[in-house]
Amino acid sequence: MAFNERKVVELGLTGFLVMLSIYISWNLLTPLVFGMLFAYFAFPVHKKLRKKIGRNISAIAICVFFAALLLAIINYGIIFIRNEIWVMYLKLRLSSISISPQIQNIIDLGADKIITSLSALISQIPSIIILSFIFFITLFYFLRDGERITDWFELNFPMPRRKKIQVFNGIKKNVDAFVHVTVLIGIIQALIAGIGFTIFGLGYPAIAGVAAGLLSLLPIVGPYFLYAGVAAFLIFSGAAGKGISILIYGIVLGSVLDYAARPLLLGRKAKIPPLIMFIGIFGGLSTLGLIGVLIGPIILTIALAFFKDIGRDS
Repeated sequence: MAFNERKVVELGLTGFLVMLSIYISWNLLTPLVFGMLFAYFAFPVHKKLRKKIGRNISAIAICVFFAALLLAIINYGIIFIRNEIWVMYLKLRLSSISISPQIQNIIDLGADKIITSLSALISQIPSIIILSFIFFITLFYFLRDGERITDWFELNFPMPRRKKIQVFNGIKKNVDAFVHVTVLIGIIQALIAGIGFTIFGLGYPAIAGVAAGLLSLLPIVGPYFLYAGVAAFLIFSGAAGKGISILIYGIVLGSVLDYAARPLLLGRKAKIPPLIMFIGIFGGLSTLGLIGVLIGPIILTIALAFFKDIGRDS
């Protein structure tokens, strides 16, 4: 009995410390989790590189690669958007079509929203820099020490062995499923965007595909941001038919992938009942935000592991 009481106290204390740690690091939870996720995703490459150039240099090289890729995407995106906005402005200025006061009000409102959003984004630059720093620090340390951290945690976590195996296997399956399904959905979203831009004769199908694939990493916002922006541009340029068509095309196909295919594929890959996966994804998203898409199913998987053992001896 004394042994069991000690185990209960250890488990309760561990749970309290875990909750306290989450509370302290809550504002940094998203870059921390994404840093661990990217480390997990890039670990096979790190494992090969560290044999040739060492553990530290390999982790630094992968961090530099992701940083350079991110900066290149941001730089190219800013240049591309700036040029397209300038082209749209010139078309509106040189167009012989008279703009009604209602349309002018919509344009003014849109311009005001863009300026407001840019101002808010600029004010968030210090916070973005800090979060980016946390992300890359997490990425580096989990690439370098991830195996040792995981092994230590599995060995010392105060939980009966059977439950521990179920919990850690469930977490691994969820993370594997999240990575593989996210990549697959991103590729499909990229193909859909490229095909759509080709069908409607919009140009830049390759760029649209890359943008849609990257945006698919963001739940809710997803590639809809791309289609909505392009649709607004076309409508203001006088091509309302094309704008509405590409918007409907993107929303319908994107919704099928995000809200039907993604949970089903995640559930099948992680071997979790689809209902549990649906609740985990959308419940996690509504309560935890973006990172809840990953954490929600993991929490329900852990709960499921405990429920399976009700009535059994530890």
